[in-house]
This record gives sequence, C-alpha cells and structure tokens, in this order.
Amino acid sequence: MTSSKKAFGQFVTAKRKAAGLTQAGLAERLFVTESAVSKWERGVSYPDISMVAPLAEHLGVTEGELIRASDDVVAARVDREARFYRRWRAGILWTTAIGYAIALVACLIANLAVEQTLSWFWIVLASVGVAFSLTTLPLLVAERRVPTVVGAFLVSLLATFTVAWAMNGRGEWLPIAAGAVLLAVVVLLGPLALRHAPLPAPWSRHEVVIALALDTVALLAFLFVVMLATDQLDTWWSQTVPITALALVYAWVVALVSCYLPTSRLIRAAVVIGFSGIYAWFFRTAVGRILDEPSQPVDLARWRDPYINGNVSLLVLIACLAIAAVLVVVSAVQASRERRPAPAVDSHGLSGAP
Repeated sequence: MTSSKKAFGQFVTAKRKAAGLTQAGLAERLFVTESAVSKWERGVSYPDISMVAPLAEHLGVTEGELIRASDDVVAARVDREARFYRRWRAGILWTTAIGYAIALVACLIANLAVEQTLSWFWIVLASVGVAFSLTTLPLLVAERRVPTVVGAFLVSLLATFTVAWAMNGRGEWLPIAAGAVLLAVVVLLGPLALRHAPLPAPWSRHEVVIALALDTVALLAFLFVVMLATDQLDTWWSQTVPITALALVYAWVVALVSCYLPTSRLIRAAVVIGFSGIYAWFFRTAVGRILDEPSQPVDLARWRDPYINGNVSLLVLIACLAIAAVLVVVSAVQASRERRPAPAVDSHGLSGAP
C-alpha cells in the first residue's frame, strides 16, 4: 500500500462519514460493490477514472480535491468570502430599501395629514435620492460604476437644491451652490477622468497641465456665476479677474516647473521654494494695489499693527530664498561628485593616486 493510496483512502473515508453515508450506501449510489468502496478506503486500489466525477459529487468535494486527496483551502476561502459578500450585499440592499421606503411613506403621510398637500415631502424625496445614489446604487451597478454613481449623485443633489430653493423664497444662492458643486467635481474628479481617458499620445504626457487648465476655466466660470448672482459684475474686470489671475499664477508656475523644467529634482524644488517666497511678498502688494488698500510697512524692530503682516512676509521671503540657496548648493555638490572620475587602479589593486 503506497502512502498516496492510503491518503486517498483516508480522505474518502472522512468525506463519506461527513456526508452521512455508509460504505453500502455510497456503493449503491455509485452502482459499484461495497467491496470496491472498502478497497478504496483501505488504500488497496483507486476508483476507475470514470468514477471520479460521481464519487466527488456524492462526497461533496470537487474533482481536484478528490484527486489530490485534500481540501482546496484557497477555493474554500474564496467561496466563503463570495457567500459572505453576497449576504452582506443583500443585507445592505434590503436594509436601505426598507429604510428609504419607511421614511418616504412616513413623510408622505405626515405631510398630507398636517398640511393637506405635498410640500416639504419633495425635499425628503430628493434627499433620499442623494443617499440612495451613495449607498445602494453602487451595489446595483456592475459596469461603469463610477460615472453612473457620480452622475446620479449630482442629479439628486442638484434636485435637492432646486426643491429647497423653490420652496423657501428662492433667492440667489441656488446658482452659487450648483456652481460650487460642479467646480468641486471638476477639481476632484477631473484628474482621475484624464488618467483613465484614452488620450492621444501627444496629450497623454500633459495630464497635469490639461487638468489645471480645466480647473482654471471652471474657477473663472464659478466666479462669474457668483458675481452675476450677487449683482457685482461691475468689479469683474477691475478686481475679480486680476486677483484670480494672480492667485492662479502660483499654481501654474509650480506645475510647469515640476513637470517641464529639465533639471534635477533639487533644482526644481529650489525654484519652487524660492518662487514661493517671492510670490508671497509680491502677491500681498499687488492685491493691495488692485483693491486700493494702503501698503503694509515693514520694520523688523516693530511687531505690532500695521507692521506684523509686512514683517512676516519679509521673513517668509528670506527663509524661502535661503532654503532655495541651500538646495542649489547641495545639488551642485552632488553633481560634482557624480562627474568626478574614479581613481585608477593598477594590476595589484592599488590606487594610482599618490
């Protein structure tokens, strides 16, 4: 009796007993003699190849497990996890569906009973749509899940805003709120969409710049909506656009330097840090001139109004320039070490340097 036959026999015996079968009962189901089953379990012989599939079925194992005479732990774990996920998914779907139904029915009855009409119920309905799009819809959609969920969330959220706006005296806040939501979508999801979009080869290397350009357009559009809703378009060109352009300069310079400056990382970091100090200093002055505000004086010997802001800006400028200078020096030292030739070595393994 070989060890493999013995292991096979022990496996068949264990699975037969686990299935609640006797040797005679298993033999009857397989249309073989009880003696044949006994020989399998005692390790005397193997079953015929044609018996593998029905034997595995009656023992409650896979054909691979029967041939290997061992349980497939990985497959069993995957099967358990799949069953757990299906139960969890069904539990979430039923729980949320019942909860939403109870909430909607209760609010419908309460609204009709108190006001004899449907008023605030529509706000509840739209709000439930927001919750449904975030909790239940992802479990129902198998393909294109992210765009479907995001689209449903935006539609339900904007519907909630619209219903609340229509039922509460309207006002100027609806376009501002809708614009803010759309701006957030462009800023947060734009880079992800570009990364997964099949851009042509010349454009695929410029995802950062394309995303920043989309953010710039979205920000300007949002600010235009805000100025239009608040009736302040008279300051659009004189204040809003110049200040926004000044604010965007920093983001554009950092992006362009980080992506396209053909030099080492230390030099790029030095340029960004040095520019940050210079930008912080001149941004304060430029915004003050646009808004016709008095300039903030600088006097490091005086740390009280109106000197504090100016002193802090000056110290930030000095610190950034100092850090940038240190990074440039470190980069130069590293470059000189990399260019330094290795010392010559003679046949005895000794350096040729004196």
